[in-house]
Amino acid sequence: MTIIKASKRGRGEGYIADYYDRWGIRRVRKFRTKDLAEAHLATETVEGRQRSRPLVDPNISFESYARRFLDAAAVALKPQSMRSYRSILEVHFVPALGKQKLLEITRPVLKAFLVEKIKSGLKPATVAHLLAVVRALFSSAVEEQILLANPVAALGRVLKLRTYDPEEIKALDADQLQTFLATVRTEKSLAPYHPAFVVMAYSGLRMGEALALQWADLDFERRAIHVRRQITEQGVSASTKSGKARIVDMALVVRDVLLGLPRTAGPSPKVVSINGDSPLGGTPEASSTPAPWLLCPGLAEAPSPREAQAARERASRAFGRALRLAGLPRHFSPHSLRHSFASLLLQQGESPAYVQAQLGHSSIKLTCDLYGKWLPMGNPAALDRLAARTGSKPVAAEAKALMHNERQEIFYSEGGSDLHPQDPLKQTAAKDSDSEGN
Repeated sequence: MTIIKASKRGRGEGYIADYYDRWGIRRVRKFRTKDLAEAHLATETVEGRQRSRPLVDPNISFESYARRFLDAAAVALKPQSMRSYRSILEVHFVPALGKQKLLEITRPVLKAFLVEKIKSGLKPATVAHLLAVVRALFSSAVEEQILLANPVAALGRVLKLRTYDPEEIKALDADQLQTFLATVRTEKSLAPYHPAFVVMAYSGLRMGEALALQWADLDFERRAIHVRRQITEQGVSASTKSGKARIVDMALVVRDVLLGLPRTAGPSPKVVSINGDSPLGGTPEASSTPAPWLLCPGLAEAPSPREAQAARERASRAFGRALRLAGLPRHFSPHSLRHSFASLLLQQGESPAYVQAQLGHSSIKLTCDLYGKWLPMGNPAALDRLAARTGSKPVAAEAKALMHNERQEIFYSEGGSDLHPQDPLKQTAAKDSDSEGN
């Protein structure tokens, strides 16, 4: 390693650093001042101590490494995630960075690239998804010893990006939810979807998780639902979106609806649905064999990707038609039932930790970030109870009387308080149990 004046090599003013990098490749770089050249050599000296030759050519271009990254990612990613990764890289990153060497793409370059994406009109949540994909790519490059550090590490915090926007979450309120479910139940062509929508609304299941329920997943004695799998556009996935199974509570209204379902595939009546097909993929032939899918009885036990996608699309179209018939805003989607479940629970004072467990979120932070705007913020009675416990006699007497009146009011409003203490949407489920049960 040496530093010489650029003029000695006929390169004008400045200084040249001539050295071998950690892979044994000779590098010659020019700097404006000697101090900058020395600082660069110092950094290279530290990196040289980790000297090793990677399996991948260190001069590989971004485009070539992106292909390598996607080939490796296909082993671990689900098909839908794989399509998203490929699209993001091919549409956004390869056109702009594809010909550059991976080693030469710096943090400032990537930061400026993402800032331009935001300025071009992309939502911050969308840019956050772009960042997540390219961060995974550079992390892979670090593991393969092409890079020493990930140039986009923690860049999301710097740019204040989030993969979700709480303001864009659309949740039905209690009245809208009651109107929606009543419409589905009473409309002949939509009635077959009523059990699935009730489960989604009062258990917080994703649509794919609800459609994949089997009788063995239900524990009516303990009032619990085991969520183990999901039906995706690619068929039946042996795991949920998070990759982990979970157990959720079963509300009375859900129990009543599920107990009213036939336990065999049985004759599937030819009820005309939105597109003229049999609802839920059913056929008119009679059968006495157990239905493989509790809420999607006409679907084959091992459906092809085309059959699984068709079943999901039929449910989505039924949801949209129900919105129109009920006169509800069209911005709601089937996933809004899951948002409604979480938001209504939090509004009635349930613990965010309980809601997190029911939804299967990886952390309580995610739950609070998504649904924090529905958390009750003002609660003077809580301060009164604190004062009562710490010896303030006038406040203690008033708080005690207030709590007594609240308990009486809850007792009578729940008809003697016969609900399980952990029932989701206690009062809503109680009011709807007669109208929603079979």
